[in-house]
Amino acid sequence: MPTSPPEILELAQFIRDRFLTEAGRRSAISRAYYAARHCTEAAFGTPAGAEHETSHTALIRAVREMGKAPGPARGEAAVIAQFLDVLRRRRNTADYRLDEEVERADVDRCFGHAESIMRSCGQAQEKLEAHKARVGAEPAEPPPRSPGSGGPPRGLKRVK
Repeated sequence: MPTSPPEILELAQFIRDRFLTEAGRRSAISRAYYAARHCTEAAFGTPAGAEHETSHTALIRAVREMGKAPGPARGEAAVIAQFLDVLRRRRNTADYRLDEEVERADVDRCFGHAESIMRSCGQAQEKLEAHKARVGAEPAEPPPRSPGSGGPPRGLKRVK
């Protein structure tokens, strides 16, 4: 059965509230990040990754660019990109830097960021849908370009 970003965040909250150990704090941060990341992808789409970027940084970069460009969800995109980047770095610490202690205050800040991202994603989706309804259906996507032609590889979605 499929899951959703709110369900992943709910699990992260369960872990945060019941597993009061270092491992529990680390796991809660990781789950909160992934809830926010999946919510962001649901709102903005999955970017075609740059050649030397991970999908994590490609998503943040694409949303950050949307926050700089004119558009109906510009403000939300800017907030999401900023908080998602902070969450990604904290998740990297939680998952890979076991010699660095993770405090309860770190967990609380991460949850605040994740909740802000999820609220902003909902607001962005509403604005994007309202904009789409006002201007009509989007023009059809051009056919996918073949590798080496300068466009994204076949099968990857564009961020809109």
